[in-house]
Amino acid sequence: MELDWAGLVSAVMFGVGLAVDAFLIALSNGINSHSKNSKAVFAAVVFAVFQFAAPMIGHLLVHTLVTEFTVLEKILSGIAIVILCGLGLKMITDGMRGDNDRSAKPMAAGIALILAQAAAASVDALSIGFAIADREFITAVIYSAIIAAVTLVAYICGIYIGKRFGLKLTDVALTAGGLILYIMGAASVFM
Repeated sequence: MELDWAGLVSAVMFGVGLAVDAFLIALSNGINSHSKNSKAVFAAVVFAVFQFAAPMIGHLLVHTLVTEFTVLEKILSGIAIVILCGLGLKMITDGMRGDNDRSAKPMAAGIALILAQAAAASVDALSIGFAIADREFITAVIYSAIIAAVTLVAYICGIYIGKRFGLKLTDVALTAGGLILYIMGAASVFM
């Protein structure tokens, strides 16, 4: 096992970079949610599991399907773009509509939505599997676990900040969050 400090710091930095998407999604979910903390923790765990699995899948793909992955990467990127843009547009329209009575109908953050958001946020993490492809399997597991832990913390922080401060400017924040997601999705086309 070839763990070193530089590798661990890299794993934390990868985690921070990859957790930005999860944080932004959690922020918008927190703004629009009156759900219990247990639901937020469940969503955070789902995001962390996806962020753990994606680099591991990327790592395994490098070792097994190197030539076929370019096609798979384009398909997954396309799916992520559609999901991010779709979620962004929905948030923008909800924010522009100005429906201030959020207590009457809180955002439906059911399991399907959480899974779709987590999948979209973790597509970039597949590429981390390439970066750690030359590492032993156990090292890749440790790096992926660090990335997942950072994502878990980022998601919980995003939910808390969204709930705490977002209700004051719900419509503006919802529209801004939607624009951010849409821009992230649209920018992915050019990357």
